[in-house]
Amino acid sequence: MDNCWLTYAGECLEYPPEGQYGFIYMITVNKANHIPKGLWGKKYVGKKQFTFSVKKKITKKVKKQTGTRKRTERVKKDSNWMDYWGSSKELLADITKYGKENFTRQVICFCKNKSELSYYETYWQMQEEVLFKNSYNKWISCKVYRHLLNK
Repeated sequence: MDNCWLTYAGECLEYPPEGQYGFIYMITVNKANHIPKGLWGKKYVGKKQFTFSVKKKITKKVKKQTGTRKRTERVKKDSNWMDYWGSSKELLADITKYGKENFTRQVICFCKNKSELSYYETYWQMQEEVLFKNSYNKWISCKVYRHLLNK
């Protein structure tokens, strides 16, 4: 599989692990002759959900069949995580300029809910010192409630 998400075991991630909400990842620039040395090893640490929920309008026919009075229902949709390359405009510009093959996408850890995802994204951004080192991350922001963490 080309440019897949690599797990900490070095394997390609093809399916979301059961019971996991999302993952924390690091995208790193590989060394290559046509890439300026100042970009070698430059990182981006972020988070990605496997799915997200959207409101879907319930048709009159379905309402009649099920006997519900609800107008909408929540439906899970795939987040297109396999093709995701981060949200940094600078990173995406470099990927377009130098090619996906010159970047490594690595899963750092899996998370079971949204709060865990936010917490561990901030944790790993701090561990990697993304604001002090050569990084695509421009800011760190997090709001997590303790009672929503599964500890």
